[in-house]
Amino acid sequence: MDEGTVKELDDQIALCNQRFKQVVEQIRAVLAEDIPSFVSREAKRRFLARTEVAERLSDEQVKELKRRATEEGARAGERILAALADDDLWAQGHAEPDDTRSLVGADAVWEVIRTVEGDARTLLSDFGLDDADRPIYKSPTWFVKGLYLPTLVEHYWKLLGELAALRNRKQEVAAESKRLRLTTRWDEA
Repeated sequence: MDEGTVKELDDQIALCNQRFKQVVEQIRAVLAEDIPSFVSREAKRRFLARTEVAERLSDEQVKELKRRATEEGARAGERILAALADDDLWAQGHAEPDDTRSLVGADAVWEVIRTVEGDARTLLSDFGLDDADRPIYKSPTWFVKGLYLPTLVEHYWKLLGELAALRNRKQEVAAESKRLRLTTRWDEA
């Protein structure tokens, strides 16, 4: 166990960390496109599903609903993306979930993303379109700006696991090196 091994592990960690940050940036790019449109999608879905309420809304109210949905979605997107800019949030210790194509298992990240549901719920309530089913955000399963989120998320989980394994290996190498150094000191004393 020499300094070369630790240096090699440091280099591998740095490379893996760089790839990890690139994947997170791509995930953020997809979410930056999708999250703002969620409020509008949900408003339209509820408008078409709750026909008894929708028919009572005037044309001006429908225009206001659409305008506010767009504005609320944009504000939610800005707020959420600002929070998701925190790299530490993405790197928090997560156990690999059953579904590696979903961010749901990344608790801290997913909790931030899900705040858009409350924005949609408030808007729907203002227009009488809320009901017992609360809006639920689902990550896009289609290409967004040429990026496919489920594959990006798979890479996210894989790289997160690789980083943890490399860091653990570095700790093991450092501990073994220390043990050998102390053994030598003991033997030479």
